[in-house]
Amino acid sequence: MSNLIFFQEEMFYVAQNLINFKETKDDVKAGADLQYTNQLINCISLDPKYIQNGWDLNMRLRMEYPEIDDIQNIINRMPSDNVKIPNPKEIIVEILKMDCWGIVAHVLIKHGKIKEIKDIIKNPAKRQSRTLS
Repeated sequence: MSNLIFFQEEMFYVAQNLINFKETKDDVKAGADLQYTNQLINCISLDPKYIQNGWDLNMRLRMEYPEIDDIQNIINRMPSDNVKIPNPKEIIVEILKMDCWGIVAHVLIKHGKIKEIKDIIKNPAKRQSRTLS
């Protein structure tokens, strides 16, 4: 991913609190998907043999959380000043981090905490927040 997008990190914690209530099957699933995605990010970071697992998970998450594609569309419209070509491990890790934010957005939209994806994105010019780690 050549563009850097920053999210309002506090919104992750709002979504996490909503998930922890586990009021619906959808909340439980979102929580499990977030947890598994973060575990896989850690595995890929330690051992590139998990890269294909990351791509497989990304494909499943994109089908289940349309907000991921919405985030990707926002990123694709941003100007890019990054000329570094990331390695395959860096690419899938960044994509899975974006997937986590798509899940967060899904939970927040479902619970009426935000209306659309851009409500969790910080102005990239500020560069004060960080991507999901």
